[in-house]
Amino acid sequence: MDLVVLRWCYDNNVHSDFVIKKYRFSDILVEDYILEYYEKDLSEYKNDYQEYNRKFNIILENMFEDIFYEIRTKFRYQFCEFILPRLKRFKEISLAYPSDLGEEGWDKYVQEAIDEIEKEKTFDKFVDRIDDFCW
Repeated sequence: MDLVVLRWCYDNNVHSDFVIKKYRFSDILVEDYILEYYEKDLSEYKNDYQEYNRKFNIILENMFEDIFYEIRTKFRYQFCEFILPRLKRFKEISLAYPSDLGEEGWDKYVQEAIDEIEKEKTFDKFVDRIDDFCW
């Protein structure tokens, strides 16, 4: 769903991050663009997989943290309207689930994320596990 979120951000001028601009017109993974942009920062860790992965995840988390801060402060209701039907459809057709939750636990989590958006107009549950919302 990261692609869906980033495309929505670009279309709605939510955030001016380089990844959004470049990623909007592509189906390449966001990770590939981050690697390209932060190649110098990550190159010193290319022989240490764990440290490289840790640094990469920090970059990714910071980027999404900035994006969702912007959404929460300026575009909350618009984003809720956008993401809600997509999460409902995701719940209907998704076959995968995170191993730490199992199938039933994931179904419950996704429903809680949907309920949070419908009732509270917030999306913390979705953001907390955005990486797990995979098609």
